[in-house]
Amino acid sequence: MRKAPDLSSRLVLVSGVRKVGTVNEGQTVYCITRVAFLPLSTPPDSELNLQQCKKHANHPLGAGGERKMGLPFSDLHQKVALSKTFGTIRSVTSSIKSATVNAAASAAGQGNKVRREARDKERYERRVLDELTKMFNDSDSFYYSMDADLTSSLQRQSDPEYDSKLPLWRRAEDVYFWNKHMLADLIAQEDPKFDVWIVPVIQGFVQTESVPLDVAPTTPDAPQDTQQQDKYCLTLISRRSRHRAGTRYKRRGVDEEGQVANYVETEQIVSYSHHRVAFVLVSISAGRDYCSFSSH
Repeated sequence: MRKAPDLSSRLVLVSGVRKVGTVNEGQTVYCITRVAFLPLSTPPDSELNLQQCKKHANHPLGAGGERKMGLPFSDLHQKVALSKTFGTIRSVTSSIKSATVNAAASAAGQGNKVRREARDKERYERRVLDELTKMFNDSDSFYYSMDADLTSSLQRQSDPEYDSKLPLWRRAEDVYFWNKHMLADLIAQEDPKFDVWIVPVIQGFVQTESVPLDVAPTTPDAPQDTQQQDKYCLTLISRRSRHRAGTRYKRRGVDEEGQVANYVETEQIVSYSHHRVAFVLVSISAGRDYCSFSSH
């Protein structure tokens, strides 16, 4: 992800999720609870507080793997010391380079301007990162699934032209593919190897619940305890358009490309056995009123 042309690129890492539930035959949906922005040009900041992966904790190339393979702890400490040494060298090299640039700029009478621009750039980048981190970590409004197409309504998925065999991102509804811009570089490669890395994320809300359904006894004389306890699944999905998003009081109306402000599609799905029915409600911010429309 590149926040601005003059700022460094960063890798958006989803470091925390919460399982919401399953939809459509066991397809799991997750809510993003924590993200980290890893710099690609410099070592990660220690303030990220990344937790060790439990799955790869004992990988042969990891610290736990070295102990598991019977390697002496001295080798491990030596590697840690070397890593710190290289980090120190890198830091000193960066400091020397920065000092050289500042000295040259000062000699030309532009040292203050260069330092001021560097501080402004760093302050702006930190502000953007803080806002993005807060948006992901504090809102609980970003959801994804590795199997289910959360961007498409049940009606669209039932269309004959909808190809469920395609990779998830290739059949996603563009208007609700919230992180499409972040994945633009991978999408542009047109390489099937990248399909597993391109996972659509929606902004909105997802909840699914299993609701008990009481079935009356087949005969009036049947005892009450013989009633079957059946269940149906109730799913609620809200999808917010990635175009013209903003607060209701600052983002309104339609732009030159026909994109409506705060376009949200809310779908209610009732599933019982192999039967599924859905009801869709659409809301927008238009003019001075908050409008909503519904369709089956």
